[in-house]
Amino acid sequence: MSASSLNSTPFLPVHLWALRGCTLLALSVLVVHASKACPYSCFCYESASFVDCHGRYLVHIPHGVPHSTWMLRHLYLQSNRLTVIHNGFFFMLQNLEVLLLQSNNISSIEVEAFTSLHNMNLLALTDNQIIHLKFKTFLNIQTISTHIQLAGNPWACDCDLQRVFGKIVSVRHLHVDDYENITCSSPWQLAGSPLTSVDSQLCVAETATVLVITVTVLVTVIKVDSWRERPGEGALSKEPRKAGTSTLGKGQAFVERGARGQTCRD
Repeated sequence: MSASSLNSTPFLPVHLWALRGCTLLALSVLVVHASKACPYSCFCYESASFVDCHGRYLVHIPHGVPHSTWMLRHLYLQSNRLTVIHNGFFFMLQNLEVLLLQSNNISSIEVEAFTSLHNMNLLALTDNQIIHLKFKTFLNIQTISTHIQLAGNPWACDCDLQRVFGKIVSVRHLHVDDYENITCSSPWQLAGSPLTSVDSQLCVAETATVLVITVTVLVTVIKVDSWRERPGEGALSKEPRKAGTSTLGKGQAFVERGARGQTCRD
């Protein structure tokens, strides 16, 4: 090192050099943790690859869930106040294996909300406010095997719901673990009934109603066509009152003639 460079280097006592080293080390640690920032009110455990945000009164899924710097596999969002699961939030969480959403106020799940979760083993949606589902929402879960929990929701049991669950359970890689525990909340006639005990009946009433309407329409069409094929009948049907009046008039004339004849004989 040249003398000029030594002269240009500021002199620092040993303890200040040590403090400077500690400061640089602290800053480097802060930068590392900043790249793995944990959402407010959540606990992030890198060693276990999971984020715990349960019971935090969250109304929305928190932004900033770490995903690009380490392999997030478990996300706990149960016991909050979530109402809607939007498309796109889980887009970057492709390694997620367990997603706990039970005990919220979820009433709506957008169709592509779980599309990117190719490794999800467990999806818990129990004890929410889900009334109905779209089959495509779960069909978009393309995994080897996914277990779904859906009991404890106020299901509106109708033919559409029966068809949705019928399709879901027929998909090989989807498993509704608590299907036997899913109960109806509406209509009131089925409140408290297990879906499995009424699913075969849900489409019967609808089918019968459709058949009755179809038959009624067909009969009406046939009658109209038959009436149009006989135009003379239409003309006759327009003069029933005249014919009736003429007959009545003849009857009255006959009665009057009979009365006059009786008077003459008397």
